[in-house]
Amino acid sequence: MKKKYNKEHDKNKLSSYRIFYVFIIGFFLLSCVLFGLIGFKWIMSNAQLGGNNQIVEPLLKSMEHIYLLVSFVLSIAVSFIMLPFAKKKGLDIKRQRSKRLFYSPLLSAVFLLVVWAAPLFYLVYFAVLNKYFDFVISGVFLSLILICLGVSSISFVICDYLVAGIFIPRFADNSDVNSCSSAFLPGLIFKSIMLFISTTVVPSAILMQYIYNISISNKNIEAFDDIKTYYIIFLVVTSVVYALIVKYHRRLILSMTNVITKMGRGDYSGRNLITSPDEVGFLAELINNSVISLKEKEFIKDTFGDMVDPVVRNFLLKGSLNLEGDKVFVTLMVVDICNYTDTVSDLKAEDQITYLNIFFDRMSGLIESTGGLVNKFIADSLLAVFGAPVSNGKHSNIALECADNLRDYLITLNRELSEKNLPLIDYSIGLHTGEVIAGNVGSNSRMQYTITGKSVNTAFGISQIAQMYRVPVLLSKSTYSDLENSDDLNLRYVDCVKLKGETEPVTVYEYFESDKEKNKKHKKRYLGEYNKGIEYYRDGKFNDALKCFLYCHEEMPWDYLSAMYIKRCNKLIKKPPANWSSVALINR
Repeated sequence: MKKKYNKEHDKNKLSSYRIFYVFIIGFFLLSCVLFGLIGFKWIMSNAQLGGNNQIVEPLLKSMEHIYLLVSFVLSIAVSFIMLPFAKKKGLDIKRQRSKRLFYSPLLSAVFLLVVWAAPLFYLVYFAVLNKYFDFVISGVFLSLILICLGVSSISFVICDYLVAGIFIPRFADNSDVNSCSSAFLPGLIFKSIMLFISTTVVPSAILMQYIYNISISNKNIEAFDDIKTYYIIFLVVTSVVYALIVKYHRRLILSMTNVITKMGRGDYSGRNLITSPDEVGFLAELINNSVISLKEKEFIKDTFGDMVDPVVRNFLLKGSLNLEGDKVFVTLMVVDICNYTDTVSDLKAEDQITYLNIFFDRMSGLIESTGGLVNKFIADSLLAVFGAPVSNGKHSNIALECADNLRDYLITLNRELSEKNLPLIDYSIGLHTGEVIAGNVGSNSRMQYTITGKSVNTAFGISQIAQMYRVPVLLSKSTYSDLENSDDLNLRYVDCVKLKGETEPVTVYEYFESDKEKNKKHKKRYLGEYNKGIEYYRDGKFNDALKCFLYCHEEMPWDYLSAMYIKRCNKLIKKPPANWSSVALINR
């Protein structure tokens, strides 16, 4: 059904092309016949004023025959030139035949210029051959030049409007006019000259011709001489003013073209000098604003990527960022997909990309909305920073609130993945507060704002520990200590861990605000007993610690941490360590 519609659509377009070209060719012929008859009648009436009809009338008749003959021959030539394009299906202006479309305004002007030039040359030949020069022949000569200029310029203006104003917008599909480089495309100056001739020179010259005829009839040629002087001054002044206006606007257009061309090459240094309060000046101002806006966006995109919080953007545009790097105290967040390799093992490569894109997109949106900055994506995890480059409050509390939002969103995200027949997801979140180096790194052609330092490695390590301990949100002691009102938050001690390859152990805490309501209530209720068991464990009192953890596990059999510490205490009771340290050594 769709193919049938497209064929019918193409057929209608083909018919429209042919109708247009038949109209163009008909316009040539009609112009020749109509203006020819009117022109020769007008010349005849002017020539009668000289009272020399025995010579002028036969001369005009022979000129008229020459005119009609040349018109007929050139009309056939134009038909052969233009009609092959009318047979073409569709409009592709990059092809040679299609370029004839752009020739039509100029071709119409040249056509009528040649048609009217033929009797003009015949008149000159007749005058030279017969040595016949008087004001009658001169009047006919000037009349022919006047008609030649007028008809050709009017024809160009009309055809240019038909092609540019009607045909191309209506029938050209996704065409690039400027790609037609081998065709002669008249510029603004040429079009302005043709418009000036057709609207100013020709009408005023016709008016002067009538004044001249009246002066001859009234035998008052002196009055015409005075008017002629003023007319010449008027024509010169008008021409100069018109040329200056055209030159001025052409300079503005070329300036705008240059700025846009530079912008297309990625150079945003160009600006338009706005000196005109009209529409052209308004357009130049819009282009300047667009260049400034694109420059700002490219700067931000090159530095931070596609997603930037408006607060960060405004901070950057004020020039407040030291791109060489600053030491800043921030809270880092690492969001990592749990068991990613096993989860996507049965997915195709394109489905894995879709899976990751959905995860990164949803996580980034929530982080940005909370006030964080997504700094980088690494494999199946992302790194976000709170507190840089803009300090927007207590960044540790903001980061913890964001982590809570991310966990709350898990149900919605899994519903979306399920609808797309993708596996369900789970992710761990690691938070760490510390000092980092924030600044631009990269090459001269590509820079990126990034966060580096030991704290970044620690944040990634905490996200891995979170998966090992089956804790959705895990934060370091530095984040815990930096929190405001930490005693009022749902936090509990997890462990003191030393990752293999690290020199210093890190104490981590669980944030269980986003747990199921029942689990959260149980953790809060038995938090005192759990903390008592932790104290016994750290002091090496494993039997006392075991009693506390057994009690917690009896009330919370689903709690992984209680079960883990029961297993550890049993092992330590059977084989007491010589030098006890509660620091757990973990391989990544």
